[in-house]
Amino acid sequence: MAQPAERREVRLLLSHVDRGVELERALVLSRHPSESLERVTLRVLAFCLLADETLMAAPGGVSEGDAPDLLARDPTGQLTVWVRCGGADPELVRKTVNHNPHAAVHVVFSRPDRHEAFQAEVTRGPRPRGWDRVSVWLLDRTLVQALAEREDTRQRWTVTVVGDHLYVDNGHGSFDGAVSHT
Repeated sequence: MAQPAERREVRLLLSHVDRGVELERALVLSRHPSESLERVTLRVLAFCLLADETLMAAPGGVSEGDAPDLLARDPTGQLTVWVRCGGADPELVRKTVNHNPHAAVHVVFSRPDRHEAFQAEVTRGPRPRGWDRVSVWLLDRTLVQALAEREDTRQRWTVTVVGDHLYVDNGHGSFDGAVSHT
Protein backbone atom coordinates (compact mmCIF):
# COMPACT_ATOMS: atom_id res chain seq x y z
CA MET A 1 0.00 0.00 0.00
CA ALA A 2 1.34 3.41 -0.96
CA GLN A 3 2.12 5.88 1.79
CA PRO A 4 -0.09 8.98 1.87
CA ALA A 5 1.26 12.46 1.33
CA GLU A 6 2.22 14.33 4.48
CA ARG A 7 0.54 17.67 5.17
CA ARG A 8 3.00 20.41 6.05
CA GLU A 9 2.19 23.95 7.11
CA VAL A 10 4.52 26.92 7.34
CA ARG A 11 3.03 30.06 8.85
CA LEU A 12 4.85 32.89 7.13
CA LEU A 13 5.36 36.48 8.11
CA LEU A 14 6.92 37.74 4.90
CA SER A 15 8.45 41.05 3.94
CA HIS A 16 9.80 41.32 0.41
CA VAL A 17 11.35 44.77 0.68
CA ASP A 18 12.21 45.35 -3.00
CA ARG A 19 8.77 44.35 -4.25
CA GLY A 20 6.84 46.06 -1.43
CA VAL A 21 5.11 42.81 -0.49
CA GLU A 22 4.02 42.24 3.09
CA LEU A 23 2.14 38.98 3.73
CA GLU A 24 1.06 36.90 6.64
CA ARG A 25 -0.03 33.53 5.35
CA ALA A 26 -0.20 29.87 6.25
CA LEU A 27 1.33 28.00 3.32
CA VAL A 28 0.01 24.44 3.27
CA LEU A 29 1.95 21.90 1.22
CA SER A 30 1.64 18.20 0.55
CA ARG A 31 4.88 16.30 0.86
CA HIS A 32 4.94 13.21 -1.31
CA PRO A 33 6.64 10.24 0.43
CA SER A 34 9.45 10.37 -2.15
CA GLU A 35 10.04 14.12 -1.70
CA SER A 36 12.97 15.31 0.40
CA LEU A 37 12.60 17.95 3.12
CA GLU A 38 15.14 20.00 1.17
CA ARG A 39 12.78 20.18 -1.82
CA VAL A 40 9.82 21.08 0.41
CA THR A 41 11.93 23.85 1.94
CA LEU A 42 12.90 25.06 -1.53
CA ARG A 43 9.20 25.30 -2.43
CA VAL A 44 8.55 27.48 0.63
CA LEU A 45 11.50 29.75 -0.16
CA ALA A 46 10.40 30.03 -3.80
CA PHE A 47 6.99 31.13 -2.53
CA CYS A 48 8.72 33.81 -0.43
CA LEU A 49 10.67 35.11 -3.43
CA LEU A 50 7.65 35.33 -5.73
CA ALA A 51 4.73 35.82 -3.34
CA ASP A 52 1.73 37.99 -3.96
CA GLU A 53 -1.93 37.60 -3.04
CA THR A 54 -2.58 35.07 -5.83
CA LEU A 55 0.42 32.71 -5.60
CA MET A 56 -0.35 29.33 -4.04
CA ALA A 57 0.96 25.82 -3.71
CA ALA A 58 -0.19 23.75 -6.65
CA PRO A 59 -2.36 20.75 -5.88
CA GLY A 60 -0.65 17.44 -6.47
CA GLY A 61 2.98 18.51 -6.61
CA VAL A 62 5.55 15.73 -7.10
CA SER A 63 2.91 13.08 -7.70
CA GLU A 64 1.53 15.01 -10.70
CA GLY A 65 4.60 14.73 -12.95
CA ASP A 66 4.60 17.88 -15.11
CA ALA A 67 2.56 20.01 -12.70
CA PRO A 68 4.09 23.18 -11.26
CA ASP A 69 4.99 23.43 -7.58
CA LEU A 70 3.46 26.90 -7.25
CA LEU A 71 1.05 28.75 -9.48
CA ALA A 72 -1.15 31.82 -9.74
CA ARG A 73 -4.22 32.48 -11.85
CA ASP A 74 -6.06 35.68 -12.67
CA PRO A 75 -9.80 36.06 -11.92
CA THR A 76 -10.66 34.47 -15.29
CA GLY A 77 -8.64 31.36 -14.43
CA GLN A 78 -5.80 32.12 -16.81
CA LEU A 79 -2.39 31.00 -15.57
CA THR A 80 -0.23 34.01 -14.65
CA VAL A 81 2.65 32.40 -12.74
CA TRP A 82 4.13 28.89 -13.08
CA VAL A 83 6.93 27.78 -10.73
CA ARG A 84 8.93 24.55 -10.70
CA CYS A 85 11.40 23.85 -7.86
CA GLY A 86 14.48 21.64 -7.73
CA GLY A 87 14.64 21.08 -11.45
CA ALA A 88 12.66 21.07 -14.64
CA ASP A 89 13.00 19.60 -18.06
CA PRO A 90 13.73 22.50 -20.45
CA GLU A 91 11.23 21.00 -22.91
CA LEU A 92 8.51 21.20 -20.24
CA VAL A 93 9.43 24.85 -19.63
CA ARG A 94 9.25 25.52 -23.38
CA LYS A 95 5.79 23.92 -23.57
CA THR A 96 4.63 25.95 -20.57
CA VAL A 97 5.85 29.17 -22.18
CA ASN A 98 4.22 28.30 -25.52
CA HIS A 99 0.86 27.27 -24.04
CA ASN A 100 0.60 30.09 -21.48
CA PRO A 101 1.45 33.32 -23.31
CA HIS A 102 0.68 35.56 -20.33
CA ALA A 103 2.41 33.54 -17.64
CA ALA A 104 5.68 34.33 -15.92
CA VAL A 105 7.63 31.08 -15.68
CA HIS A 106 10.15 30.39 -12.91
CA VAL A 107 12.52 27.50 -12.27
CA VAL A 108 14.11 27.53 -8.81
CA PHE A 109 17.22 25.54 -7.87
CA SER A 110 19.29 25.09 -4.74
CA ARG A 111 21.84 22.74 -6.29
CA PRO A 112 24.38 24.54 -8.50
CA ASP A 113 25.01 21.37 -10.55
CA ARG A 114 21.34 21.11 -11.54
CA HIS A 115 21.19 24.85 -12.23
CA GLU A 116 24.23 24.65 -14.51
CA ALA A 117 22.92 21.55 -16.32
CA PHE A 118 19.58 23.24 -16.96
CA GLN A 119 21.25 26.41 -18.25
CA ALA A 120 23.60 24.39 -20.49
CA GLU A 121 20.73 22.43 -22.01
CA VAL A 122 18.70 25.59 -22.64
CA THR A 123 21.56 27.32 -24.44
CA ARG A 124 22.12 24.37 -26.83
CA GLY A 125 19.29 25.35 -29.11
CA PRO A 126 17.57 28.53 -30.18
CA ARG A 127 15.54 30.20 -27.47
CA PRO A 128 11.84 29.85 -28.17
CA ARG A 129 9.51 32.81 -28.50
CA GLY A 130 8.48 34.03 -25.04
CA TRP A 131 11.63 32.78 -23.29
CA ASP A 132 12.06 36.30 -21.88
CA ARG A 133 9.25 35.38 -19.45
CA VAL A 134 11.42 32.65 -17.90
CA SER A 135 13.45 33.37 -14.76
CA VAL A 136 15.93 30.83 -13.46
CA TRP A 137 16.78 31.16 -9.78
CA LEU A 138 19.57 29.73 -7.65
CA LEU A 139 19.21 29.81 -3.86
CA ASP A 140 22.01 29.24 -1.39
CA ARG A 141 21.95 25.49 -0.76
CA THR A 142 23.38 25.91 2.75
CA LEU A 143 20.32 28.00 3.67
CA VAL A 144 17.93 25.43 2.21
CA GLN A 145 19.68 22.57 4.00
CA ALA A 146 19.73 24.39 7.35
CA LEU A 147 16.00 25.10 7.17
CA ALA A 148 15.25 21.54 6.02
CA GLU A 149 16.73 20.12 9.21
CA ARG A 150 13.50 20.94 11.08
CA GLU A 151 11.17 18.01 10.54
CA ASP A 152 8.19 19.61 12.30
CA THR A 153 5.10 19.43 10.10
CA ARG A 154 3.99 22.84 11.45
CA GLN A 155 6.45 25.72 11.56
CA ARG A 156 6.53 29.52 11.83
CA TRP A 157 8.95 31.52 9.74
CA THR A 158 9.69 35.21 9.59
CA VAL A 159 11.21 35.92 6.18
CA THR A 160 12.74 39.10 4.81
CA VAL A 161 13.86 39.33 1.20
CA VAL A 162 16.17 42.25 0.43
CA GLY A 163 18.05 42.56 -2.84
CA ASP A 164 19.73 39.26 -3.55
CA HIS A 165 19.43 37.91 0.00
CA LEU A 166 16.95 35.91 2.07
CA TYR A 167 16.81 36.21 5.87
CA VAL A 168 14.80 33.57 7.71
CA ASP A 169 14.04 33.09 11.40
CA ASN A 170 12.27 29.78 12.02
CA GLY A 171 11.99 30.15 15.79
CA HIS A 172 14.99 27.89 16.33
CA GLY A 173 17.59 30.05 14.68
CA SER A 174 18.26 32.79 12.17
CA PHE A 175 19.60 31.90 8.75
CA ASP A 176 20.45 33.80 5.60
CA GLY A 177 21.60 33.08 2.09
CA ALA A 178 22.15 34.55 -1.31
CA VAL A 179 19.76 34.42 -4.25
CA SER A 180 20.63 34.89 -7.90
CA HIS A 181 18.50 34.77 -11.01
CA THR A 182 18.71 35.10 -14.76
